[in-house]
Amino acid sequence: MTRSNARIIGASMLAVGVLLLCALPLAAQDNNTYIQHATRFAVSPPLRELAKLPQQPHYGFHEANPIRRIPKRTVGLAS
Repeated sequence: MTRSNARIIGASMLAVGVLLLCALPLAAQDNNTYIQHATRFAVSPPLRELAKLPQQPHYGFHEANPIRRIPKRTVGLAS
């Protein structure tokens, strides 16, 4: 087998491999599609009226305590 034949076979195998990898997502999709239609609809107030509503209180948030640094010990020379 010559080098040119080996290159052709190698390139062909690479192309087939890439095509197989591209086909994997198609094979992974299931055909159990379930479509559910809307049962109710609602109408919200206009945005200009929503902006006038009072803000809801935020619970559980507070200022963080300041970080206290631990001083490093001074290390003497090893004997």
